[in-house]
Amino acid sequence: EFHKNEKALLDSKRSGFSLEKILAMGKSSYQHLNKPVPIGSEVKLSSDRAKLDRFGRTLSYLYLNDGTFINKLMLADGYAYLHTVAPNVQFKSEFSRAASKARRNRAGLWADVDLDRF
Repeated sequence: EFHKNEKALLDSKRSGFSLEKILAMGKSSYQHLNKPVPIGSEVKLSSDRAKLDRFGRTLSYLYLNDGTFINKLMLADGYAYLHTVAPNVQFKSEFSRAASKARRNRAGLWADVDLDRF
């Protein structure tokens, strides 16, 4: 999240980070995403079972035309946190491994986070 909204406030409460920290982390993630997927990029979307989350946002798996799996890439690079929403669990194990490795290696946003808080 990089705009103040209900989800950002929930993330702040859940994580213990200030709203400002949540928004800064969201901005960093957005900037990181724009490296492999600049605005206007052609991408492929694939859906699991549910098409929208409870906030009305589209739930999709995002692929570049060269096959790069952006959801997994963002987790592996440490610029996303693992959050699967049942029934959309097709890649849960794969995502979990990528996220765990990023956290262990203190990649991306994990570089300056107190991991004992999680």
